Amino acid sequence: MAEKDITRINFADFAVSIIGIKQLMEDMAKTHSDEPDEEVRSFMVDRLERDYQIPNSAREAYGKAFVRKFRESLGQPSGACDNPFRERRSES
Repeated sequence: MAEKDITRINFADFAVSIIGIKQLMEDMAKTHSDEPDEEVRSFMVDRLERDYQIPNSAREAYGKAFVRKFRESLGQPSGACDNPFRERRSES
């Protein structure tokens, strides 16, 4: 029997288990590692909503937790790409 890719994500007062998030993060590492956290958050919530119900009232909390897990998987601190200097360079 194949082992399932189950990842537990902790929130302030609860935790959820998500199947397949490791593979999603591996795929995203190629395309989203330098993207701002807001882009990563939006992409992950949109993608994971296909398989999981995410209440509107919890979208922000889920998004932050997903970004935190994604950045951890890359060895980056959360917020690593939400850098004002990066934004200024892209505007010029």
